[in-house]
Amino acid sequence: MQEKNNSDIMHKIKRYMIHIKRFRESLNIEGVWIFLATLGCWSVTNKYIQLYAMLTTVFIFSYRLKSKVKDMRPFSKIENDITEMINTSSNEGELKSKQLEALDIAKKFRMSFKNAIKTSPIFIICYIFFGVSLLHFMEVF
Repeated sequence: MQEKNNSDIMHKIKRYMIHIKRFRESLNIEGVWIFLATLGCWSVTNKYIQLYAMLTTVFIFSYRLKSKVKDMRPFSKIENDITEMINTSSNEGELKSKQLEALDIAKKFRMSFKNAIKTSPIFIICYIFFGVSLLHFMEVF
């Protein structure tokens, strides 16, 4: 039973890492769509319709991204749940420290700015374009 619990914890940590990677892959895909939608917003000549198109783009982007994520909990909640699972298990010593270390590696991967740049460059570039466009549209009003 204990061995199953140990493998469950490591399996949850591995699934968490996969979840982070898939989330960032989804961001890149959605980044392309937000870029194209923003270009479409630029083609509208009426300023009010243009603003409406930008706000609709935000709504659609948020909905599409949210619908692709299977585990809706925030990353910090997932980390806390795994930490609690480790702490409440009957594991001690080296095994417990290995599990906490594996979770710490996952946390560092999630929090690392460098990894975010490496795994989500398309999203970052497209979202900056969207933000600059939104600021421009707001200035025009």
